[in-house]
Amino acid sequence: MSDSYISGVKEIAKMFEQLEKKEAATVARQSTRQANKDITLPQLQSSASQVVGGEIGADISNSFKIKAMTKLRKGSYGTKVLINEDDKFVYFTKGSSSDLDRKKFNKDSGKRYFIPTAIEYGHAYPGRGGKKKAPKDVQPKPFMRPVYEKHRLGIAQRTMELMRQGIEKFVSSNAKGSQ
Repeated sequence: MSDSYISGVKEIAKMFEQLEKKEAATVARQSTRQANKDITLPQLQSSASQVVGGEIGADISNSFKIKAMTKLRKGSYGTKVLINEDDKFVYFTKGSSSDLDRKKFNKDSGKRYFIPTAIEYGHAYPGRGGKKKAPKDVQPKPFMRPVYEKHRLGIAQRTMELMRQGIEKFVSSNAKGSQ
């Protein structure tokens, strides 16, 4: 844990009070998403290429996307990093239904693996089976979590900057409109 902190939170909160609820939500959502696109996305792409390497690393680095999180409690905003679920990232063990077009999967006949998750968290050899706490034959190569841990304060600072700019933009446009 770092002993750094983010300054200016109280000032931003006071500035938010000047906005309507819908405007405040728009500023918060856009700022959070943009900060992650500015900082997290390039770092993730670099990390996937370097840590994973090869063709799969290049494919993973090109498939990241940042989305706003929904259904959070009132007044909370966040983003999530997703990897496009492309057919090239899905692996089926023996006996499984590999027909992705049907979007049906028979659990008894085999297992479906999402390769980026297996790389991030490690995995047993396909077909070996095992429970959740079974030993991992292939050790994890985390390429997402270290990026977040390293850059989370920078993301928060960038979010605050973007929020301040967004609020000032709304306030100035409302001031012009009321004249």
